Amino acid sequence: MLTWLVESRTLLSIVFGSLAFALIAGWWRTRKRVLAIGAGVGVVLIAALVLLAYFTETDSQRIENSVREMVEGLKAHNLDRIFARVSDQFEYHSIKKAEFRQKVSETMRAHDVTGAEVWDFQDVSRDNGTAQVQFRVRPLGNWDSQGMTYRCLARFVLDPDGEWRLKGFQIFAPVGAREFDIPGY
Repeated sequence: MLTWLVESRTLLSIVFGSLAFALIAGWWRTRKRVLAIGAGVGVVLIAALVLLAYFTETDSQRIENSVREMVEGLKAHNLDRIFARVSDQFEYHSIKKAEFRQKVSETMRAHDVTGAEVWDFQDVSRDNGTAQVQFRVRPLGNWDSQGMTYRCLARFVLDPDGEWRLKGFQIFAPVGAREFDIPGY
């Protein structure tokens, strides 16, 4: 329930703010104390939503933080940090986690990977301990397509320890809906 409130805080703030404004206008015309109290309650509800959002981390935020942690591991050339956020159920084009880790290590060395930029996170779906998130990614390193922006559709799973971990992903070309195959994978 808290997640729904936090993720809907903008809409709820607009509703409570509009209600408070209408009550203030009514109070201004009639000077009825109950209208002023109602407006005050609306303002308090907005403040409560802001505080709740500040202290509550939603699944969407946890998943985004997981992706950002993998990026930080990439910048630090720390495979353990990256793959701590990858599920044991991981699969990419029939490549399992251990083999994928080896390929990532080789790619990082061969192409002097210095990091990545990620932004524009959007929930696609979330159901029964799985989630799909879409975001933009720009890999940083020395290869022909440096500076290209790709769209990533990542699948996450809620592991038994309560952490969201990467289960798989697809990379799409900068233009169009064609899936981009990472060379060598």
